[in-house]
Amino acid sequence: MSTAHDGWELQISEQQLTRLTRDMDEAHRETLPAMRAGAVDLAEEIRTAERTNLGRRRFLLGAGGVAAAMALAACSSSDKKSGSSASPSSSGAASGSGQYTGDLKVVALATALENQAVGAYQATLAAAKAGKLGTVPPAVATFVTTAMAQHADHAKAWNAVLTGAGKPAIT
Repeated sequence: MSTAHDGWELQISEQQLTRLTRDMDEAHRETLPAMRAGAVDLAEEIRTAERTNLGRRRFLLGAGGVAAAMALAACSSSDKKSGSSASPSSSGAASGSGQYTGDLKVVALATALENQAVGAYQATLAAAKAGKLGTVPPAVATFVTTAMAQHADHAKAWNAVLTGAGKPAIT
């Protein structure tokens, strides 16, 4: 059964959409605690991996520093003669994406996508309220509001992984 609303058709009844939205929300509420727990576990796993790699990183940084100092010493006489500076430019500040490495890049992307979904649903609701979409059945507005809230929940869970790993949240 379809219902016409100002030139577009709702392919199911409003009652069916209301029931499906309720079922979707129940499933979300049942699985969200597991997602949040998984986010906490992932953040801990990342912190543990970073602590494990810290000793190796210190060694590699120290070895790299010694190699850089030796290279600088070897090249210092030619740099003084030419008057050029061999130091890299400090004008290029680290981009936001450089803050996230490894699995955190995937988490950051997931967070950004969830935030984009929230923004899309917000824009849809605003357009509907402004009358730009014609008459929007209440069941459709309820679905949009419910889906938007679920994406916001997902973004919070993903951001918990980022902040749990000591990285900034993505808004």
